[in-house]
Amino acid sequence: MTILATIYEYLLNRGCKAKGEFVYIEGLPVQFLPVFNSLTEEAVEKIQAMKKYPNISEIIKKKKQQRRSLAALPFEKEIEMVFKLRERRKFIKSGRVFRDSSGPNHERAK
Repeated sequence: MTILATIYEYLLNRGCKAKGEFVYIEGLPVQFLPVFNSLTEEAVEKIQAMKKYPNISEIIKKKKQQRRSLAALPFEKEIEMVFKLRERRKFIKSGRVFRDSSGPNHERAK
């Protein structure tokens, strides 16, 4: 694409190698995607949002492991966990605070 010619030229002059649509920067293949319509603009925005979570692959692995663990539970335990999570969510949304009664300033929500 002629839009990317300047970028490719700049990188090639600095020792990067090009192969197909990729430019290899320090050995890593990089593909430049120009934004030319709303669809590609949305894709770029989503990628930018993902940069906020640099450890996204670790988060995904952890979620997959949690799902596997949940799937291995007996049905009764799954239902029990669902009800506990619902109660926790209701409690958090209510804004009530529950503090440990072992402390000197213990308070219990009414």
